[in-house]
Amino acid sequence: MARGSIGPQQDRARAITWDEIEAVHQISTDNYVNYQHVLIVYAYKLVLRDDELVVFRGVEQPDEGRTVPFGPLALSGSGIVTPGGLVAWDEIEDLSTKAGDVVLTATRRKPGNYAIGDIPDFEVFWTLAQNLRDQN
Repeated sequence: MARGSIGPQQDRARAITWDEIEAVHQISTDNYVNYQHVLIVYAYKLVLRDDELVVFRGVEQPDEGRTVPFGPLALSGSGIVTPGGLVAWDEIEDLSTKAGDVVLTATRRKPGNYAIGDIPDFEVFWTLAQNLRDQN
């Protein structure tokens, strides 16, 4: 039985065996906010023997207990810190964007809207928030 890795393909997982892979390339990007190292984003490119190209990303999560500020919001392994305090990941019902705002709805809390323009490095914030939420 051949062993391999899993890569995304058209929004579904696909098993790729090692004997199908011609080359593996890893690209890592260190991301900084306010001169503080925030996270590393990894991109992997698999070149398969049939010349198919498979690309997928991974994101390193912040160190345990560390809070990473993004303007009015901050992210940690525990949740999102808002001006009203910490919203734990398991309390978050909706984390989405709408009409130029980040919409945060949580149990037992008033919904919050935060202008995307007020969140520095929004793409980094959004990627990290989605990954942390999926992991919790």
